Parts: sequence; C-alpha cells; structure tokens
Amino acid sequence: MTMTDKVRGLLIVTATFATLSLATFGFFVYDGHRAQVRVIRSSEGSGVLMATNAEGLKRLQEYYARPKACTEAKMRAGGVLAFKLCWPDPIRISSSNVEPGLVLIPEQTRALSMSRRYILPGGVLVDPYPANTYDEARDGAVGVEKVRITQPPFKGLEGWVWGGSLGRISSLGAL
Repeated sequence: MTMTDKVRGLLIVTATFATLSLATFGFFVYDGHRAQVRVIRSSEGSGVLMATNAEGLKRLQEYYARPKACTEAKMRAGGVLAFKLCWPDPIRISSSNVEPGLVLIPEQTRALSMSRRYILPGGVLVDPYPANTYDEARDGAVGVEKVRITQPPFKGLEGWVWGGSLGRISSLGAL
C-alpha cells in the first residue's frame, strides 16, 4: 500500500464520517433550532400535565411553584425541614388535575424539546430568568419546556411541561 492509497483511504473515511454527522444533525433540526429528544417522566409514574394555552400555563405555575417560605436564610439553617421547603413532595397527577388548558400526557411518551422559558404568576412566559432557587420561590417562577409529542395518542401536540418532568434520550432511533 502506497502513501497515496493511505491518503485516499483517510479521505474516504473522513468524508463518510462528515456525511453521517451532517445527516444525523439534520435529523434533529426542528424549525432552525437543534431539537432534543426527551421522554415524559414523573416521580409518581402517573404522567405529567401539559399546558396548551394561557389558562393551562396559569395552572402549571400554581401546581409547580416552590413555596415562598423557601428562603436562603432557611436553607442555610439547614436540616430536613429546609430541604422540604424548597423541594416539596411531587404532586400526584391524576384525571382530577386535568382542567381546561391542561392535557395529561402518559408516562414514557417521547417528545422533542423546542425551547425553555419560565412561567410567572398569571401564566406570563419569560426568558431569560436569571435567578436562583430562592428568587424562583420568591417570584413564583417555574421552569418549563415547550415540547412536541412524537408518539400516539397525542402525536403532534405542542405545549409546555414542567422542566423537571423530562428525561433525556441518547439513541438516534428514539423518535
């Protein structure tokens, strides 16, 4: 094998890798932004609520806002009580939580993450929200992600879900 053959082989491998990389990147581009495959999950295994309109955003903020009692001073004092104040027990999602503007999305449903924002009281979406946990508690801010569902029965549905209810998927065939 001559040097020319080695260079030619290296060029073929490099070109193949570049082509596959661009194809993979193109597969995950959504509306000009890099889409991220996510899976809906909850600590209770009961699914999550998706806000599909302004009324739903108000409800999500009410469900997921941290208690205003979560302050830096209380957290520094420490202990289990301080931890419970800033990270309360997860809400149990059921059909009784479903109100106008909310849809119950089943556990393990796959979705594309499209953007991230924060909901303030009244259902106002803001971006960015440069704050810490205590500021979020004080202001009632809740981190959410806009997703598009990629599986039945809600395939194609777009809406906002609490950011803590999404897990990452790493395989290319995840959709």
